[in-house]
Amino acid sequence: KNYLMYVQYDHPSTPINLVSKNTIYSSRGSDASIFLAGSVNRTFEYNLFYFPNSASVLIHGGTSYDAQHVADIGSGNLYGDPFFITPAFGSTGNYHLQDGSSAIDAGISTGAPSKDLDGRNRPQGDKYDIGCYESDSAVPVELTSFSATVKKESVELCWETVSESNNYGFEIQKGKNPYSLEKIGFVSGKGTITIPQQYYFVDFDVNFRTNFYRLKQLDNDGFFKYSNIAKVNITLPNQFYLGQNYPNPFNCSTKIRFDLPRSENVQLKIFNINGRLIETLIDSKRKAGTHELNWITHDLPTGIYFCQLKVGDRIDTRKLILQK
Repeated sequence: KNYLMYVQYDHPSTPINLVSKNTIYSSRGSDASIFLAGSVNRTFEYNLFYFPNSASVLIHGGTSYDAQHVADIGSGNLYGDPFFITPAFGSTGNYHLQDGSSAIDAGISTGAPSKDLDGRNRPQGDKYDIGCYESDSAVPVELTSFSATVKKESVELCWETVSESNNYGFEIQKGKNPYSLEKIGFVSGKGTITIPQQYYFVDFDVNFRTNFYRLKQLDNDGFFKYSNIAKVNITLPNQFYLGQNYPNPFNCSTKIRFDLPRSENVQLKIFNINGRLIETLIDSKRKAGTHELNWITHDLPTGIYFCQLKVGDRIDTRKLILQK
């Protein structure tokens, strides 16, 4: 294996203490994780790990930690791209941090050097950067909280800022793992404001069993910074369920969701108030999980309609209100 670092590899029975804080561990090599023998008593806190091509981040004795479980290694540990200016082998690289690095403001000053390798003073408290250099981040938004909560048919994201300056907004990112996140939405910021602000975003596409979320905060000059990553687990439905369409009332189109605890043949139909069939949306086998589709009404007139889900002998119905 091409371990990035190994400790007591040749002397696995000799006990030692190993402390690591405010350190960036990054390798793009294959199978380039960190190896610690079982005799190592580790204290790993407030470190940033980035191993995009390794199945494991750290192996300690018989326990392996991947990118999704760096928080289990110790308090304050994160996984994400450090965004070095020009990473390279040896002394040829530039390991200062770019704006947007997950290492910015993520370290701890307790017991840490008071100056970086450039000789600049490092801040005390919770604004200490992980790594050898303090960044010149110009992002002027102070994000104090970010959370993701599972609702019945969605995940609700909530975050709060203490103050904002030149804030363009927040790009919401999501993925099945913490190192391949993609944009799923955007919430505009408040520009410049000195009082706390609360923001919300609801994700209705929650088919994955595990979802990871992150905010990318952007200002009007193009600078950006990432939030911490929030993780939620979505369990498979335990019963058949037809959710209420959203929005309702609606104009022209609306989203319809339903749950299947196992793979089944599904019929999803739209009827008018007189019971006449308007459209068959689904008539096929669907896999277990939460499903969503967008119903476009085309030239249908304003009125009350009914959505009917039939799975075997089970039938569920919801009232839909079309207003044009």
